[in-house]
Amino acid sequence: MNHVGTICNLGLLCGSGTRTLLDFFQVAIGPDGLANISYADNGSSPTHAEFARQNGGPLALTKPVSVTCLAPVVTVSASPTQVHEGSSGTYTISVSPVPSQPIAVHFLMSGTASRGDDYTLSTGSPVTIPAGQSSATVTLNALEDTDPRQRGTEASETAIMTLQAGTGYVVGTP
Repeated sequence: MNHVGTICNLGLLCGSGTRTLLDFFQVAIGPDGLANISYADNGSSPTHAEFARQNGGPLALTKPVSVTCLAPVVTVSASPTQVHEGSSGTYTISVSPVPSQPIAVHFLMSGTASRGDDYTLSTGSPVTIPAGQSSATVTLNALEDTDPRQRGTEASETAIMTLQAGTGYVVGTP
């Protein structure tokens, strides 16, 4: 429950002495069924934040509950791990648990290969994992050298996808 606005503690007229909760009043029910109350302003100046915890009496819930609020974890893998010019590879961005809403996952590309000169991607950042799905893919197409004299003589290059922090998920380790 959130409160927004002024609260009067002196009755109908509320002249001097009106208390303001600074638009903050929250009640949370803990897993043990007891209420935890947070509010701002204890009637003194400057304003203070206050916290109260129910330590007895009837429970706010008749059965204690277990609450888990973990953000989905995203990871990336590549297959195959080596791609030759003229072929393609796939980055798979996975999420766990499967989201009930779409998740836009941000990524950066790095390495010695240049996007546009050495490879293209099927989509840019962010890539969206649809609701109800456990992954999305990005295809890397390795481009052949335009100069026939360079084909097969160029040193190996890398294209590395790194997932970035974003809203609604945390970045895990592969």
